[in-house]
Parts: sequence; C-alpha cells; structure tokens
Amino acid sequence: MKARDDVASIIASLPEKPKADKGLAAKDIITSLKAEIRTAQEKGYTIEEIVQSFKQGGVDIGLTTLKAAMRQSTKKRPAKAAKKVEYEGGNSAAPQARRTVTPEERQVLRDETETTLTPAASKRGMR
Repeated sequence: MKARDDVASIIASLPEKPKADKGLAAKDIITSLKAEIRTAQEKGYTIEEIVQSFKQGGVDIGLTTLKAAMRQSTKKRPAKAAKKVEYEGGNSAAPQARRTVTPEERQVLRDETETTLTPAASKRGMR
C-alpha cells in the first residue's frame, strides 16, 4: 500500500507538460494523413507497407493502431438519409417495432416475463 501511495503522490505532483513536448497522438497523425494513406492503398501498397513508412518517418505505430484509426475515420462520415418505407396491411410487425411502448404495455411485458421460464431456468426448475 505504501508503494501505491508513493506512486500516486509522484503522479499527482507532476507539473503540466508544455504542449510542444506532448507531440501528436498516433491517431491524430493517421487522421491528418488519411488522404495520403488512401492514395498509397490505391497505388497498391498494403497496410503493412504503410506502417513501415510511418516507422521510417519516426512514427512508431502498429498495424492494429493504423487499421483501427482508419476504420474510425471512415465511420465519421455523415449518415445517409434513411429511406421511408411504406408497409402494406396495417398488421406488419416492422412498423410496430418502431413505435413507442407505453408504460402500461411495458408493465404487461414485465408481468409476462416474470411468469415465463427461460430455457436455462426450466432445466433447473426455477423461475
């Protein structure tokens, strides 16, 4: 416990590091070079070869880091507008899945759930 407290006090007393010394995070570097990375891929270079290019440039990143950062940067694209779908016959399950459940309906669902045995519980003979 004493060693933990010593480490905690050392970490707590660390002064603020100047921004110039902090450097950029690997994710930020990858995000800023996304267009160049995509161009290299279009030229036929693999992710592994691009990672080696980073290392040659003094940025030590791993394959997983590059893949994850590239995946995240593509997820931030604006979402396409959802298509409005018309359902024939008012008893389709799909429109009901999107409606709001009232508190009364929620209570009925809870009551039904409490009286129904799950497969695992039925094997044990429990509710």
